[in-house]
Amino acid sequence: MKNKAKSSKNSPVPPKEVATRPRWLVQNYFYPIGTLPGRSSAHASQAIAGVLQGGVQTLHVVWFGGSGEGKIDTRVMYSRITYKPAELLSCPLVKPNDDPFEPLNNDFFTYSVPRVIGSVPNRACGNAVPFIDVHGRFHLWFAAFYTEGSDVPDGEDNGRREIFYQYSDDTGKTWSKPIIWSDRPGLWVRNALVVLDDGTWLFPINDEETFLPEYDCDWSTRFAFSHDEGKTWAFSKLYSVPKLPGAQRGGIIQPTVVQLADGSLYCLNRSHTGWVVEMRSFDRGKTWTTPANTTLPHPESNICMIRRKPRGTSKGDLLLAYNPSPHHRYPISIAQSVDDGKTWNKCFDLRDEQGELSYPCLVETPDGLLHCTYSLHRMTIAHDVFMLDMP
Repeated sequence: MKNKAKSSKNSPVPPKEVATRPRWLVQNYFYPIGTLPGRSSAHASQAIAGVLQGGVQTLHVVWFGGSGEGKIDTRVMYSRITYKPAELLSCPLVKPNDDPFEPLNNDFFTYSVPRVIGSVPNRACGNAVPFIDVHGRFHLWFAAFYTEGSDVPDGEDNGRREIFYQYSDDTGKTWSKPIIWSDRPGLWVRNALVVLDDGTWLFPINDEETFLPEYDCDWSTRFAFSHDEGKTWAFSKLYSVPKLPGAQRGGIIQPTVVQLADGSLYCLNRSHTGWVVEMRSFDRGKTWTTPANTTLPHPESNICMIRRKPRGTSKGDLLLAYNPSPHHRYPISIAQSVDDGKTWNKCFDLRDEQGELSYPCLVETPDGLLHCTYSLHRMTIAHDVFMLDMP
């Protein structure tokens, strides 16, 4: 049966905002706008939590920065956030420091000076995904491609996008030489790798080059699987939705995946339908249900979903960082589902101002804090930290 998105004539009703509010701790950014020489643009951050050592919690954050997206000087950037949960959680709520033109002025979070950790000569770098395995190896996948100003070697496709891979065994201090991760054309990475309950590594990725005539589009979601901790990979089929009549583009990309308590998988996707698109798998990701619109409006931008860790008798819940608009990449907001994605409620806006507030990444640290990094007008990376009571 063909995958089919719900018709725009029967558009879902967006969720109403509910009276769920965060306990604000801090609203910050990695560096004030205009203070990173040669890196006027910053976009597409991804964060992962390190282990708690000596009472200090670490988050590792990557993004791409340079003079602009797709420019040949754009590289994968890295910064490390450190803080002491015991000190932070014992103090009154921190006043937000939400003016990115001012110096950082809170004493709770320390941000290391951003530095380049990923680059490929003669190519621009794009989305990057970090991952730390149970052995402590720091993995990094990132996109790189020829662009304006590239000296394209004879025989190379100047439009080819490739995913590169490198690793670090000293927590990001030094890195292996980047190599091409897969020779499959059109692959793109964005959201976090998920380790399933049977140890399988599931990497949600997408394809932006393979034309699918049954959907009249070249944007599709797919999944990569490794059963040997990243040594070898297998790939799923492509999943997409039909291009809407009269639309210039169509399809779904940038899947974000969680494993639910019953072992099934739930996936949300960026789409061209005007809504976030969902899929489910009941066989560890081998096959997926027909992609369908949710009730979450969507301006064709990245999203990030996490399943919070259960505490006490709670079974956990799902949180989504997204733009709740069919047209604009603002505001940047949090939605919540307490029934495994069957229904969603918009909770609150993290930041609401015109401009681009996009490409969020949500991370929950063991202390119960929720961290959201996102592109702040593509000029720096925002870092918002809050707590939300469990349902």
